[in-house]
Amino acid sequence: MADETWEPVIIRYLHEVPVRQWPDGSWDGAAICKAYDTEWEEYWRDPATQEFVDVAARSLGMPRDLLVRTVEPGPHEESGMRIHRRIAYDLAGWLRRCGRLF
Repeated sequence: MADETWEPVIIRYLHEVPVRQWPDGSWDGAAICKAYDTEWEEYWRDPATQEFVDVAARSLGMPRDLLVRTVEPGPHEESGMRIHRRIAYDLAGWLRRCGRLF
């Protein structure tokens, strides 16, 4: 994968919060959570989340640390959680179950 600092991103807005989407389809999970007034850690601590990430890793043949990565601040971006699109779908389902996504 190319140096993430130089990858172009698409900025989408959820409730006026900018959310990055990378060319490979991954999303900024922390920004999605912020848009729905919750913290990434709430989602990440859920045992169902951990189980889903394990299943997704096996299904996709990818290590967990490539499905969910911390984005360190650099000259062209802020910190966040870069999550695979399947994890983003699960996050959306979790937000719905918590009553935050309508």
